[in-house]
Amino acid sequence: GARAQECERQRPQQQPQPKQQTDDAPPAKDPVFDDDEPVDPQEYLERGHQMVKGGRLKSAISMYDSAMQGVSRLRTADVSLQCEILRARAACHLQLGNHRELKEDADRILGCFPSDPEAQEWKRRACDAIRRAKFGLDEPVAEA
Repeated sequence: GARAQECERQRPQQQPQPKQQTDDAPPAKDPVFDDDEPVDPQEYLERGHQMVKGGRLKSAISMYDSAMQGVSRLRTADVSLQCEILRARAACHLQLGNHRELKEDADRILGCFPSDPEAQEWKRRACDAIRRAKFGLDEPVAEA
């Protein structure tokens, strides 16, 4: 509608802003990726995927965190991109056993897509693991 047309008119006017260096946020330099260009959420997402392929899950989570920050700065909400980032980050949390973070990401996905089977499974697994840890159980709860 009118809002979409307004957004389309605004997009071509956006010019890349040069990176600003601040004392409170030193830039993370990665010689493979750093080309002194502004980085958009999609680029952080791709960097995260490359980290996963290299087995660097914690670094991937950091890239996905940056991608989520970038999405929050977009003029219009991009729910599909946000959920794609959340899915990638949740998969890392699952592999690393970060159950609370996995549950948080699954909850956010379910907030957009309540019947998403993968997010429902992630949430179930995270809740089970959190419950086991709380009660000092080592073995997974038996399925009924």
